[in-house]
Amino acid sequence: MICNRFIQFLTLNLILCICTPSLGDIIHVPDDYETIQEATENAENGDTIMVAPGEYPRAAGFVHEPSPIWFIGDPNHETIIDLGGDRHNGFSSQYARIFVENFVIRNNSGGRPGVGLFRTHGEVRNCVFQDLSVAITISEGSALVERCHFENNAWNTHLDLNEDETIFRYNFISECTFGIDIGYGRSALIENNTIVNTPNAIIVRGSEGLCHIRNNMVSGCDVAITLIAGLLDNQIIDEFVARRLAISYNCLWDNEMNFLAILSDTTDVFNPSPGDGMIDENPLFVDPDNDDYHLTADSPCIDAGDPESESDPDSTRADIGAFYFHLYPEIEIEPETIEFSDVQTGVSDSTTLSIRNTGRAPLHIIRQYIEPIESPFTIGNGGGDFNLDPDSTHLTWIVFSPEIQDEYEAAYCIESNDPDENSLEIPLYGTALRVKQEGGGLPIELKIVDIFPNPFNNSVIVQFTLSSNNDITMKVIDLNGRVVKMLLTHEKFSLGHHSIIWNASDIPSGIYLVNIESASKTDTRKILLIH
Repeated sequence: MICNRFIQFLTLNLILCICTPSLGDIIHVPDDYETIQEATENAENGDTIMVAPGEYPRAAGFVHEPSPIWFIGDPNHETIIDLGGDRHNGFSSQYARIFVENFVIRNNSGGRPGVGLFRTHGEVRNCVFQDLSVAITISEGSALVERCHFENNAWNTHLDLNEDETIFRYNFISECTFGIDIGYGRSALIENNTIVNTPNAIIVRGSEGLCHIRNNMVSGCDVAITLIAGLLDNQIIDEFVARRLAISYNCLWDNEMNFLAILSDTTDVFNPSPGDGMIDENPLFVDPDNDDYHLTADSPCIDAGDPESESDPDSTRADIGAFYFHLYPEIEIEPETIEFSDVQTGVSDSTTLSIRNTGRAPLHIIRQYIEPIESPFTIGNGGGDFNLDPDSTHLTWIVFSPEIQDEYEAAYCIESNDPDENSLEIPLYGTALRVKQEGGGLPIELKIVDIFPNPFNNSVIVQFTLSSNNDITMKVIDLNGRVVKMLLTHEKFSLGHHSIIWNASDIPSGIYLVNIESASKTDTRKILLIH
């Protein structure tokens, strides 16, 4: 039975996986032709055969022409090829290039393949193979096999004498006798597959070509990787392994053996040179007892794949296995409210908003704006769109420049790709006075007015004043005179009162100096950071 988990997995990735047929005709089965074989015999080069939901006793027994040809079933996997337990092929091709997608192929015997590719190239995507003697055979050809489900097959993928690199990726294999069997061929890329409860997970034969095995999850198997090399002996096996296998960034967990070599006169354990990123700890599946092999949020296999591999759909580093864990950005903004009090008309006051990504995927800020736009509030430095990596902070300046004495309200609005909070509003309040306050109102020098709280834990507010428009630099210095953080670098500010929030979560506890300087003046205050 096809588990709901895998149906959801295939549906999620369907748009990513469907290859684009060429500009041939579209033939419908059974509307145009009753059988897939009859449709194939009447097709021409580049045609697509769309097979409606239903159960069919045969597919295309053997395709010599046309080439290429696409066979596409129902995306919900309701197009079923049931071979009735007999010695029948599903889709087989000699010389003709075929593309097979979205079929359930099941129930045959006698060593016949569900999909057979002989002296040609083919692609198999989003198919389910069940109870077959051989799921896929590739002989003297090459293939791309991706996002398929293999269950209870004697032999899943058998590759023999391939001329070009064959790629197996994002496939799930369970309860089979043999998983991926690479014959005496040239090369193969085996990546991001999950293979469980299968006696022989990955078999590599012969001495030619490089098999790159990366980002795979192999768990609960008798042997994870078997090397068969009949003409070799133990003296040269290390050299052979280095030439034939590149093994890295895999999770091999709870197998009877991880590596086995079968030579001409002996069977022994081989230990390849440790590749980068190998994991031998519990991958923390969601519910393996009920066939749910997705990763939980604490899995060591998340973001643990080869960094040179293609990124996951959430734009993060590749996970290990067929089922990636979707990571999300999380936006956090402080303060939650901004208030400007008793600002003299004709003078600007400003402060910063701290935008932090506390999630595990990149945060994309799509838009920042003030509503209503007629208010005296504006966005200064740090506005616009930008990307923010996990555990990173961005500062946006909010400026209040009243011209008329009054009380004002507005909202700072921000839109992002955070799925839970894709649109946020921060209330803005401001009071403008027409007369100068006691003491003159306007600042008469460059000065750090206050730092609070002090001592502080993670975040601190630095308030400063300017007597004229100026370029300002602000930095944090330790007691040895080393700069540990640049808060501002030659940024333009108008005369008036300003403040900035500094998040010091990545700085060790200690005593520091906050220094502010313009072209002609400087001021310094001491602060104490306690984590």
